[in-house]
Amino acid sequence: MGLDPFLYYTKGERRAVSVFMILLALTFLFRYYIYPSVKNSSQEVSSANETPDSVFVAKYEMFRNALVEDKKFEKFNKRPVPELFRFDPNIADSATFIRLGFKPFIASNIIKYRNKGGVFRTKESLSKIYGVDSLFFKVLLPYINIDSAVFVSSHDAAIDTSGIFINIKFTEKRIVELNTCDTTLLKMIPGIGSYYASAIISYRDRLGGFCAINQLREIQSIPDSVYNNINEWLCADSDHIIPLDVNTLYVAALKRHPYINFYQAKAIVDIRRERGRIKSFEDLELLDEFSNADFERLKAYVRF
Repeated sequence: MGLDPFLYYTKGERRAVSVFMILLALTFLFRYYIYPSVKNSSQEVSSANETPDSVFVAKYEMFRNALVEDKKFEKFNKRPVPELFRFDPNIADSATFIRLGFKPFIASNIIKYRNKGGVFRTKESLSKIYGVDSLFFKVLLPYINIDSAVFVSSHDAAIDTSGIFINIKFTEKRIVELNTCDTTLLKMIPGIGSYYASAIISYRDRLGGFCAINQLREIQSIPDSVYNNINEWLCADSDHIIPLDVNTLYVAALKRHPYINFYQAKAIVDIRRERGRIKSFEDLELLDEFSNADFERLKAYVRF
């Protein structure tokens, strides 16, 4: 066949094919013959004759790499973002303090202070514990709740030989406020163990606080038999509720609330984008995703 097909190409096509073949040959020569020799010679020259500029560049690279490593180390050792929720320093356990952002040794100092009979009678008294950072304390201050009626001391709990609190039950009727209590205090109510106490606190955190005791029925893991035994020990102060700001939160945060599903959260964000700031429930009344019953439940939990 030879070059017969090539001869049938037009003049322009033959020229294009010829240029392509020449470029291909030059690329092959440069890649396998010229470039390796130039690279080796440049490396030999640079190693033999370091200029001030090359020394500066090398030192700069070492400095930059050191900064990168420092940032990685800082990120690795960065204190976890604290979970901000209401707590009573007189009844919170060490795990609760750590969740709030306290370092383990500070949590241990607080527990030791209480084990020796110490009581926090004011919010500011917590800041006097060794190791508590003043700036961190200011962040926590709005979330500290001290109920003088439920001080936990040696009269309320027993301590074993290792210095760890042993959970006991109330022997006399006491009313525990649901929105400010901790799992430690809840477990002192007859009929509530670690499982139910954790379920109540978890639901309260998602809800933002309880308006009424019967909202405990919404927790699927708590049967009616347990609710009927514990409701007379509890009360709910709605003044402690933390409302949702529907004008700043996005879908993921909104749908975390037990009374708002994904479609309702998305509808809130969409109408906010289309019309701007939501001023009242009237701005949501035309949405198919909400009913009057939904608005009634959300009344105490939404801030505009």
